[in-house]
Amino acid sequence: MLVEAYVRDNASCSRDNMQRVLYIIDAFPRPQTDTDGNNDAVEQCTKVTLAAIKWAKRHNNATTTVQKLHEKLAAYMWECHGWRGLGQVSQHYIRGKDMTGFAAALAQSVGEGNPEEEDLFVVRAVLQLLAVGKGNGLDEKLEDAHELLQSYESMMRRGLPDTPLMHFINFLIKALEHRSLKLAEMLQTTYSVSLARETQLSGLLQRIKQVYLGAQSSGGMQEMMFSMLQMLTSGGS
Repeated sequence: MLVEAYVRDNASCSRDNMQRVLYIIDAFPRPQTDTDGNNDAVEQCTKVTLAAIKWAKRHNNATTTVQKLHEKLAAYMWECHGWRGLGQVSQHYIRGKDMTGFAAALAQSVGEGNPEEEDLFVVRAVLQLLAVGKGNGLDEKLEDAHELLQSYESMMRRGLPDTPLMHFINFLIKALEHRSLKLAEMLQTTYSVSLARETQLSGLLQRIKQVYLGAQSSGGMQEMMFSMLQMLTSGGS
């Protein structure tokens, strides 16, 4: 396999070498119908892409390349599985920069799901996006979060839902902009009922507080699950 050869030969992450990898990813078969999701093809594409991500991370200044690979894999997964694969798709959109594509996937998934859970779809996505960042990358992740929300509004051609959970995420973004752990924890308490609608929300919030605001680790099961998922979907980061 080409990527294995790159790793074995310690090939540089040059533009030409990466373009060959992208050609391979683009060559994976596309579904012929809405229900023709080829699981074998998705599995193989995932294997190739994650190997390429791991190879690219060995080289300096490969951040943009890694993001592009995650975007490619997210788009392919979405094309094959649609809204049924949103959980897997999201894990790669949040590591890329294609917030328009991510917003489109969210909008379609909301259309297929329960309208009363629209805010849950959106808030989960924003928390996932923020939670995979690094301590010195908060400003960039906040820009991505704003872009995701704005793109989603454009896709839906209306404003965001007016619910407690949406109020929480808007206030949390402001708390992060001010680097305020105290405000973030106050929001966590105030909106505890809304956050309890899905168990992973509190775990994601805890991760965000640790990464950007210096909160101490709670050492809970949700944190362990997040770390395992991150390792499996990020190419070893």
